[in-house]
Amino acid sequence: MGLAERASATMAEALLVAAEVGDDTGDAILDLFRNAFTEAITVTGLAGAGVMAFAAIWVLVMLQGASAHHDLAFVVERERDNEREHEKPSPSSNTDCEDV
Repeated sequence: MGLAERASATMAEALLVAAEVGDDTGDAILDLFRNAFTEAITVTGLAGAGVMAFAAIWVLVMLQGASAHHDLAFVVERERDNEREHEKPSPSSNTDCEDV
């Protein structure tokens, strides 16, 4: 495998080849490596930001009109209704009736 193939294989290989070659050629390989790395990170970051922006817009559209306060008020009201039902005496336990 030639130096050019090794340098283009991985980041670590590019650094090793630059160290082996040295001088101006090694510096040129390092500059190419840095530029390629910086461009790759920039593209990846922009793609990630685009995905996050799309997801945020999608969530806003899907949750439009939904209200957490309304949902919580419904839950609290339902719990109060359940408590009221349990507090009512059952007809069989009524002690006000006279024995016949």
